[in-house]
Amino acid sequence: MERLYTASISQASSRPAQKLFSQGLKHLLENSPAFDACVGEDNPFYQEFVLQLQTNICLEEDCLSLFECLAIFFRLRQMAANGVPLDGIERKVLHFFETCGEWQPQDPTIVSFWYWWRIPLQATH
Repeated sequence: MERLYTASISQASSRPAQKLFSQGLKHLLENSPAFDACVGEDNPFYQEFVLQLQTNICLEEDCLSLFECLAIFFRLRQMAANGVPLDGIERKVLHFFETCGEWQPQDPTIVSFWYWWRIPLQATH
């Protein structure tokens, strides 16, 4: 992840998702125990993230997929935190995810299903 973070900084972009991804990745690195506690190795977004880390990542092409994984990690932590306020970058990533128009609750994508339906449902059980 350190290598990916270094690459994300060196490829500074004006795209909001890439900026948020870089900041969010730094937060993930600094707080990995909190995320380890709520993101299981069997989570498909964790598996995708790890797979991406093991390949030659092109941030121009892979940033959206990695950003989706990050949003899912932050959403999982949000639900697991049960009332504990989110960090600033976590709030920014989730706000962007919810408001940029790329992802909607009714989208037939796995990331939208997990973000809006599966994770909140798991948190209530």
